[in-house]
Amino acid sequence: MSTVQEIEAALDRLPPAQLREVGDWIAARQMPETTPAMLAGI
Repeated sequence: MSTVQEIEAALDRLPPAQLREVGDWIAARQMPETTPAMLAGI
């Protein structure tokens, strides 16, 4: 299993578009009733 530091380092290496995809995936897991478009409007 990866450490938090390893995950952060991997995220830092992602291009912006892929980082947004990861962020959208995390947001969907945390708040399944929302969509990325809804979150962008906040």
